[in-house]
Amino acid sequence: MKNPIYRLEVGLLQNTSSSLPSLLHTTGASTCTLHGRDVNDVNAGLKAIAIGFIGETNAPAKKTGRTGIEEIERWYKARRTKPQMLLHIQEAQLIPSSVLDELMHILSLHPSLPIRLLLSVPSITHFLSTWTPLEPSAIAISILSSSGGKKRNNGVEAILRASDTAPLKISYELADELRSEEAKSGGGPILVLKAVKWLLVHHSVNSPLSRLVSTADPEQLKKIQALVNAVSERPDDPVIPGRNLFEITTNKDLSSVLNPAPRTSILHALSNSNDYVTPGMVSEERERSLSPSPTKATSKKRKYPTKGDDRSSKLKRADTVEDDDEPGEKGKGEELKELQMLYELWRSAGKSVNLWDWLEGFSGVMSERTQTQQEKDGADDDGDGTKKGEERDDEVGLHDEENEARLHAIFIRFVEEARMIGLIRARGKGRKADEVVKGIGFV
Repeated sequence: MKNPIYRLEVGLLQNTSSSLPSLLHTTGASTCTLHGRDVNDVNAGLKAIAIGFIGETNAPAKKTGRTGIEEIERWYKARRTKPQMLLHIQEAQLIPSSVLDELMHILSLHPSLPIRLLLSVPSITHFLSTWTPLEPSAIAISILSSSGGKKRNNGVEAILRASDTAPLKISYELADELRSEEAKSGGGPILVLKAVKWLLVHHSVNSPLSRLVSTADPEQLKKIQALVNAVSERPDDPVIPGRNLFEITTNKDLSSVLNPAPRTSILHALSNSNDYVTPGMVSEERERSLSPSPTKATSKKRKYPTKGDDRSSKLKRADTVEDDDEPGEKGKGEELKELQMLYELWRSAGKSVNLWDWLEGFSGVMSERTQTQQEKDGADDDGDGTKKGEERDDEVGLHDEENEARLHAIFIRFVEEARMIGLIRARGKGRKADEVVKGIGFV
């Protein structure tokens, strides 16, 4: 993926020792230490973070109109060496939950800053029970241990040992990775079972063994069956030829399975539509979406394709998707163009979005494209004969109603799902009912 998903790394440490900040410089990162009682609101927190990294002497003396996080970005870009950044907050439980959530959300919106957050609390269990992140999928939480001893999780070890006598064996590298992920997240046997289940499904579809089994050669299938019998009889014998086919190894996508980010993934896909929709289609829609008056595209006189032609065009698009092998070809993103258009109109708006203008702009652009496609299809079908005027007018009117209802249903569903993932929110009581406000961080 050209634009990888960024998640703010947050570490929880059950340690309130005052000697801890003096040891953080040994990590080699640029560090900043704050105390929870000094962070009463978001602005004060961002200002304290900026002074902690930049230094009070290097901070701008006059008001520049930039926020603390923007000052940190300017300072970091100007540095010759760009080390990792560690923000340590002592007694993090003293920060109001809403303030801590806002700070994490703001930091997660700036992937150019390699900031890691370390929270020191007297009790991790109590802290987690009283704190709910504003956006859980935008952060990656790790539970850090301050003691030198290592507690063995018997449930996890039992699962890993069970694979030693099974036909499909977990490799030593994968076992170490599962132990490490479980230690960081504290997920226990449930997390390991979830990972093993996904790895088994992935192995059954994408492994060399699955490709060999999918062959129709009877002799090849007999050899595979003989290999399965040998591995089942002697699961501990490492010298069996082809034994590595029954070994499950590490996978680069395992971390996203253990710690999924559905909301962040949706926003990432909408913001980087070039990875999913044809580039030519994107540029055309973007030019139309930036029109100052999206309602101009709607008109009562526009022509629509007939019902039969619309079905045939859908079938043609489906065939194109199946026949395309390269990701950049035309049929790849036909079914995503409505979502892409709705998001482009939302992004081109200001702090608030008028729902009526949003719907009219979306309906106008999509109907105009349908009309253009119909004119092109009509030019190709001139030699096949024409229908009577009255019959064609009836079909155009019928398709007009069906198309408007379909686009209206798509719009309503997108608005509701946009509200659920935080793209928009209501203005509040006593305000205009047909206007919504963009969610925090998206203006």
